[in-house]
Amino acid sequence: MASTIHDPASTTVREAVAVVGEDAAVVAEALLRSGSPPIAVEEPQFVLLAADVEGEPQRLRDLAPASLDMIVMRRAWSGQAEVGPALAVARRALRPGGRVMAGDIDASALASGALLRYPARFLYDAAGLGDRVRQSVVSPTVLATEMIRAGFRNVSGDTLDEVRGRHESIEDFWVAARGGRWRGLEWVDPERRDLLFESVAPILAKAFPVGPVVDREPWFVVDGVVP
Repeated sequence: MASTIHDPASTTVREAVAVVGEDAAVVAEALLRSGSPPIAVEEPQFVLLAADVEGEPQRLRDLAPASLDMIVMRRAWSGQAEVGPALAVARRALRPGGRVMAGDIDASALASGALLRYPARFLYDAAGLGDRVRQSVVSPTVLATEMIRAGFRNVSGDTLDEVRGRHESIEDFWVAARGGRWRGLEWVDPERRDLLFESVAPILAKAFPVGPVVDREPWFVVDGVVP
């Protein structure tokens, strides 16, 4: 993936890195492959990669001030009100010169993108989840503004596509989708899910008559540096 938030090999990995939020363990594995320190702490939404660790931190706020070189934040908030406090915690944990990379789903790109590029749109459109998805994310403007307020400098942004899965056939993709791989299924009542998939099945089969099927999701990333 051409993604600085999901493929940190494109950045300089230093002595201590934390990954916070969604798919933290996946990002940590990518960091390991790029030569990061070993994984010292691994929680469901918090992974610390460092050679030496003091205490038993279980979340970012447990770390000592100025103890990290880089933090990757992936939807590390439940709503707009949590973005500022989350970035303030990150700012406290980073050393001077440390970098934060924070990202969320690009709801605008998802809503306007091609269905074949973003297959999850089939689900969102069929279930009427578009507004729910947009309400669940923060915008690039909000994230950049809160990053500046938190004291970061050289704030900049970028967009990218993350590949959530590669499937050899539409049947394989269907199995993954029904197994809960599609974001947003948790918002659909269990009794409605079978009907939903039945309604989407013929559309998907027509859209993807042959494999492979690449399940992409658009993201934006905002990064900043501690002065």
